[in-house]
Amino acid sequence: MAKWNAMNDCKFLAALLQNKIKVRISETAFEINGKKYAKGTLVITRAGNESFGVLFDDKIVKLANKNLVNLDEVQSGMVNKGYDFGSSNLKVIKPNKIAILASDRTNPTSFGEVWHFFDKQIQYPTTIINADYLNRNDIIKYEVLILPNGNYGNIITEKNAKKIEDWVRNGGKLILMENANSAFIGKGEFEIKKRENKKDTTTNVQLYENREKESISEETPGSIYKVTMDNTHPLALGYEKAYFSLALEVSEYLYLKNGWNVGTIKENDLVSGFVGQKAKAKLKNTLIFGVQSIGAGNVIYLANNPLFRGFW
Repeated sequence: MAKWNAMNDCKFLAALLQNKIKVRISETAFEINGKKYAKGTLVITRAGNESFGVLFDDKIVKLANKNLVNLDEVQSGMVNKGYDFGSSNLKVIKPNKIAILASDRTNPTSFGEVWHFFDKQIQYPTTIINADYLNRNDIIKYEVLILPNGNYGNIITEKNAKKIEDWVRNGGKLILMENANSAFIGKGEFEIKKRENKKDTTTNVQLYENREKESISEETPGSIYKVTMDNTHPLALGYEKAYFSLALEVSEYLYLKNGWNVGTIKENDLVSGFVGQKAKAKLKNTLIFGVQSIGAGNVIYLANNPLFRGFW
């Protein structure tokens, strides 16, 4: 067994999957041999991995050592508290074919962060596709489609949105990052919405000398917000009840009515950094991380980019 709360754990899982080792993740906490394990713990059993024979233990240990992961060994799948290892609460993690969309409307640095995370940090293979794939049926080859931050207004047409929605309905997982969320507002069954601006009734005439102050009042060039997390949801397993997110722009996304609001900013959750007065008023009671089920698939809305510059 291995924990699930650090980058090394993610690299270890990626290595296991690429070596065709069957891994399960516990969706509930449990206790075995007097030791407590949190939700998200990785469980690797000999059952289901019989093809490795006597080399199984050695292979697991080598991959764990390479990724600096500590393993706990148990002799039985019967736990003292919680669900036994044969329970449906332990889900098999299947290796996914992942595609990353790249186009002239994709933010280059955002794309680079996503590519670097998979290719260099956790060393998990991905395929880079362009917008032409959306005009064909090629996305059915993939289980996960990631749209990095970008302005996709002319790419995510009603027709393409419908194709992606059908793909999600058949089991696909769509991950939208930052402004990519906006391209799906008002299309099909995608629930993501922005808070509507209240009608401006001010009659104040702005002074030219205040132009810089006024311009930055709508901005948050880099502030840290406390995000309340539903750490019972698989997206947030391994996290505490709060995650400190770096906000680089104002995102006024409403809570999902029929989805899971996994990460949300409440009132007065600014921790550090500059936020303009108007931006601060908007960055409250807003969705940061959400998951919506459509048919057999899911849409993952990431209003903030957790991969920004690779340091968070």
